[in-house]
Amino acid sequence: MLGHKPNIISEVAFGDFILGAVVAGMGITILPELMAKNIGHLQLFALLITNFGRKRSISIATRSRKLGLQLYKVISTAVESPSTK
Repeated sequence: MLGHKPNIISEVAFGDFILGAVVAGMGITILPELMAKNIGHLQLFALLITNFGRKRSISIATRSRKLGLQLYKVISTAVESPSTK
C-alpha cells in the first residue's frame, strides 16, 4: 500500500484472538463494523473507515487514537487515489 510493505510476523484467524493480539500490542486489525461496535470493554480504539468504494463498513482497531488516525490517513489516501501499478 502506497509503496509500503507491511511487516507481517503473525496472522490470527479467530475474532477473540485477533482482538487479544491487538490489546497485547502485537499489531492492528480491520474489523466489520458490528464487531467494532462491541469492543468497548477492551482497551482499544476503533475508527470507522468510510468512502472506500465498498458496501461494507469496517473499522481499524488500535491501542491508541493517535495510531488509528495515522493509519486512517494512509488508508484514506490509498482509497482516494489507488495505485495504477
